This record gives sequence, structure tokens and C-alpha cells, in this order.
Amino acid sequence: FSADSRLTKSGEAAFMNSGVTVVDLGGTAVSEIMLSAFEGCKMLSELVLPAATLKIIGDNAFAGCEELASVTFEGEGAHIEYIGNFAFHNCAFNRAVFDTHKAEEGCTVADNAFDNCAARA
Repeated sequence: FSADSRLTKSGEAAFMNSGVTVVDLGGTAVSEIMLSAFEGCKMLSELVLPAATLKIIGDNAFAGCEELASVTFEGEGAHIEYIGNFAFHNCAFNRAVFDTHKAEEGCTVADNAFDNCAARA
């Protein structure tokens, strides 16, 4: 997605079970990744998120993205307010990358948000 994209949130199940391999939302104003947006994208290996605007990562947003080993944040900011149930279930990255991008006023992280991640923090 380009930096001048007007995208502010993904649709529910928008890319579910697709063959997408890289998702770069870094230069966008995305504030919400909705329910199951990228669930089951087994070939997704790299994810770039916008640090300045992202607030919500919905339930099952990236669940089953078994090859997802690289998650980075582009830009400045710490605004994530919610990481949903099974948001990153069965992914292969270190969840510690999210620790510096949670909202300063607190972030709700579902107990099972990072369930069965191969690289646990």
C-alpha cells in the first residue's frame, strides 16, 4: 500500500487464506486491522505496521500465518490499544516487538493473542 493511500482500516477477512507474502502498511494511516483480515495467509512472512496510527489489531487478524517471522513498525509512536484474541496464533515471531508500541495509557492484550507463537518473548 502506498503512503498516499486513504486506507484507514482493513475489511473483515479481506485477505483471508490468500497467497500474500508481504504486507507493508508502514506508510499508511491504518488505525485498525479488523477481524481475520489476514487469517490463514500461510505464506505471509513479513509485516510492516504504522507505529503512529495503529490502535487495534482485531481477533484472529494474523492467526495461522505460520511463516510470519518478521514484524516491524515504521515511524514513531506507541498507540496500540488492543490486540485481540488469537490475533497472532501460530505465528513464528518474537512478540516482544509489540512491547514498545503499546499505548502509554495502557493496552489490552488478550491472554491468547500470541498463543502458540514459535518464538516467545
